[in-house]
Amino acid sequence: MSSRTGLVVVTDVAPDADIVCRLLTDEYGAARVSADPEDFDRNLDPEQALVLILAFRSLEEAERYYLGLYRRSTLIHTLPHRTIVLCAADEVREVYALCRKNYFDDYVLFWPLSHEARLPMSVHLAMRALAELQTVAQLHRVSAKARRVGEIGPALEAQIAAGGTFAENARRSMQQAQAGVGDALDRFSARMLGGAFDDAPGVHNPDKLRREIGRVNAEDVQPILRGATEAAQPIQQWMGALMSEVAPQLEAAREIAEIAREVLPIVLIVDDDEFQRKIIARILSGERYEILQAGSGADAFAALRRCRPDLILMDIQLPGTDGISVTRLLNSTQRYRDIPVIMVTGHSGKQVLIDSRAAGAVDFIVKPLDRETLLKKVAKYLAR
Repeated sequence: MSSRTGLVVVTDVAPDADIVCRLLTDEYGAARVSADPEDFDRNLDPEQALVLILAFRSLEEAERYYLGLYRRSTLIHTLPHRTIVLCAADEVREVYALCRKNYFDDYVLFWPLSHEARLPMSVHLAMRALAELQTVAQLHRVSAKARRVGEIGPALEAQIAAGGTFAENARRSMQQAQAGVGDALDRFSARMLGGAFDDAPGVHNPDKLRREIGRVNAEDVQPILRGATEAAQPIQQWMGALMSEVAPQLEAAREIAEIAREVLPIVLIVDDDEFQRKIIARILSGERYEILQAGSGADAFAALRRCRPDLILMDIQLPGTDGISVTRLLNSTQRYRDIPVIMVTGHSGKQVLIDSRAAGAVDFIVKPLDRETLLKKVAKYLAR
């Protein structure tokens, strides 16, 4: 279980917070107590997951606090967390319905206090869920890298093959040069003896000149060319030995990549237009992607609490917090800033593009959507 999970008890009744803290201290250590949404972020670690225990006089007060927290806190949107509501017997049906709608994650029938023993187990399950979320996120990151590792083999084989071709071409060129240099020297001596050079000194002994040029070719020029030709052979041998040496590792990389491909990349579509979301989902349905959908920035953060996507398609015009602001918030959080965000917009104006880039978006898709453009851009950023 992750050691990076903290406990925060939020309440409007201080004695209740004391009771909850005493119940949990032995197993989970000291919990932080908070009552003011505006003070919630104080002393929080922005990289630490949280379990929030809402201990209020009424379920209505718990809802009001949690909604206020989302309006006032700068961290709650991006912190992975689970919420546990403490309720009375007459609130069970209502809080159950809210949990079914994902407003809260769990509830504990706490009052009367004869039911308090259920709370430590609920906290345990919440922490386990957060640890599993972290594990799944790591699995997706590793899988993405493993898929890229699988590409090393073909790329290396292609480069080694190309290197072998270059070395062979160099060897043949040097062999041709060996023969060509001899012929060139013979032609040079013939032209010289034939008087082709008017200002050249006369040659009194043509046979001696031919022999001297032949000697230079045989003793000085040809050894250099042969050495260059022979130098290419060890390169070819080294390439062959390298390929044999790394073959088992390349095969293992291919197998890892095949296993990684079974972990489908997750694409989160954020758009308040349900029809638009369905269009994008339908276009992507032919690919091996897992598709998540959110209708607002708040829904997107709720999805992030439960699953870490590999790519986000973000509409700019969203209810409440707009897509650029959501992207800026994601990019300011270490946990999410490496998730590529592609903005989907009907506005291609310069300022929109500038603001989106400044917020951390990696690319844009302009509505109306072009199927091939969407597929290419999604594939491009999932391959990184």
